[in-house]
Amino acid sequence: MPQPVLPTPRTWASGDLVSSPRLRADASDAVALLAGRPLFIGQDTSGTNTTSGTEAGVPFNSELVDTWNGHNSLSLPTYYCQFPGWYLAKGTVPYAYTTATQALFAAGFSGVSGGTPFGVIRGQLQLVGSGKNPSPQVCDLISMSVTGPIGGGGDSIVMTQLQQSGGGLTLAATASKFPYVSIRWVSAVTGTQPLPVPPLSAVPSPITHAWLNANVRDTIGFLIYPPVCKAYYVAGSASIPNQAFPAGTTVALNTIAVDNYGGFTTGASAGYTAPVAGNYFCYSQVNFAAFNTTAGVAYSAGLQVNGGTIAWGDSVFQSTAQVTGAGAVIMRRLRLAAGDFVSPVAQQSTGGALGLNATAANQSRMIVVWEGI
Repeated sequence: MPQPVLPTPRTWASGDLVSSPRLRADASDAVALLAGRPLFIGQDTSGTNTTSGTEAGVPFNSELVDTWNGHNSLSLPTYYCQFPGWYLAKGTVPYAYTTATQALFAAGFSGVSGGTPFGVIRGQLQLVGSGKNPSPQVCDLISMSVTGPIGGGGDSIVMTQLQQSGGGLTLAATASKFPYVSIRWVSAVTGTQPLPVPPLSAVPSPITHAWLNANVRDTIGFLIYPPVCKAYYVAGSASIPNQAFPAGTTVALNTIAVDNYGGFTTGASAGYTAPVAGNYFCYSQVNFAAFNTTAGVAYSAGLQVNGGTIAWGDSVFQSTAQVTGAGAVIMRRLRLAAGDFVSPVAQQSTGGALGLNATAANQSRMIVVWEGI
């Protein structure tokens, strides 16, 4: 059975013949694509060996879902583009590490986008010691537009891991703890915008071209190109002041990678204005520069809606100094009304202002994806 194609619904005009075959032609590709969009979920249960200081792909020896056969090899860490679009990629890499010595751990994504290779962009910089198992997370919104076969020259995504323990480690491989990744198509690369949330109003009698354009053409257009956004911080002078939890400060993201509905505000008042009502996936991470204090330090990542109470994700207590940087993340699904404003927020208590990490691979960022009404 052939894979669905990107829908191209017609624009109806007054006097057009409204026939069942024409309606099916408009909707069938949309239903096929949205019901079976590209999705890969993989896990590594093999206890992969890792080398300190060496960033490497995580091989996924088990596939839970691969709707478009973009992975299709249990020896590869790479997912290959089979259909153009923006992909929401999420993953976690737990390590078998219970040593008390503090070390840095991170998960990231690298690959090829638009035919151009890109280096590793990491999630949180996780510092762990005191006998605890580290499990760094990563989330990114990545465009893939060049399709190709497994192992070919098309666009691709690789989930990576990095540990700096000073020696070899294995990734966790227990019944309940092992690395996993999900890579999901969430939007076409281009489309029509802005569009309202599909009205799905009652069918009039007789059917009018205006109703067809609003409820068929624009509904399909919206669902294949919904609001998506990714903003991040490029090295500058932004910092987070010393604050006692649960006080927080907006993370001054200053660069936009994609914002197809024009919702993001950059700078000191950074945040996303929901262009339409709906259920949104929201992710924010903050990665700090190094700090040298050995006193008890806390740092946290959160989201704030309309200036209200901050919802916190990671809140980390650090008892020793570090020279690599440190980070925290938050992932939430938020039901937003049109016009609601979501801010990426961070907190730290090193005793003075602490700059955001200036390394491109360790960027602070925010991702927003409309997922439903």
